[in-house]
Amino acid sequence: MSITQRTITIETASGNGFKCYVAVPADASGPGLLLLHDQHGLNDHTRHLANLYAEEGWVVAVPDLYWRLGSDLAFDYAAAPTAAAGDCGERFDYSHGASDAVAALGALLALGECSGTAGVIGHELGGRLAFQLAARDRRLACAIAYYPLELERVIGIGSQIACPTLLHLAASGAAAADAALLAQLRTHANIDVQAYAAAVGFDNAHLPAYDRSAQWLAKSRSLAVLRGTLGPIYDLARLWEEHLYSEFADRNVDVSMATMVDEPYVLVVPTVSGGTGKTKLHR
Repeated sequence: MSITQRTITIETASGNGFKCYVAVPADASGPGLLLLHDQHGLNDHTRHLANLYAEEGWVVAVPDLYWRLGSDLAFDYAAAPTAAAGDCGERFDYSHGASDAVAALGALLALGECSGTAGVIGHELGGRLAFQLAARDRRLACAIAYYPLELERVIGIGSQIACPTLLHLAASGAAAADAALLAQLRTHANIDVQAYAAAVGFDNAHLPAYDRSAQWLAKSRSLAVLRGTLGPIYDLARLWEEHLYSEFADRNVDVSMATMVDEPYVLVVPTVSGGTGKTKLHR
């Protein structure tokens, strides 16, 4: 049984509605995870991320934060679409975006599949909103932000954050976090700041700034926060024993793969090798 996807409409106080992509794990229930997109909008890459998180056991909701700027504004990562995405980012109203994120969190928690607790994760534009939401909404169990845009503009609200919050910041290239910003963020007990020797976009394989080592290290840290605050908790010892037996004793690749999620990944850290997806990992 695989994950399921659908699109819902979230109603606002003004009576308008905006779209939200929802990915539900194979178990048909789980903790909630609000995923806030980057400047490129609710595109295929963001949907793919949502599906991966659903594979991990979370009910994922991805609101279209650009709905006030136009209908279905989503861009790929080629040069021209990226320029258009930057224009949308410049015109984006963060105060409206924060209100929409609150509405999306409420809609996520109200879903029948959601077990009643939720976290938020965001990239770039969405990363800044995740930081703001962590300070604003006490319903959140955790928050994770990847290289939030212009974080210095809202850094003052860091003292209001009560939930465990993880920030993945770029330490090189344009828009890199400076020492003063890092030092100020690290004064807050609930904020864990991790800086990577990479540029903004290191987590996105579609961007020139992509850095595989930084991506995997950040992902392991994100999963640790999400598992520790939201769950779900699996009987990994039993599952691991089944996996090892089929891989090394029975030497049955298909049975071994069956112990994994639908979109598995394996990283051998010392050699930075491995595979993502059933085809590459099976090979």
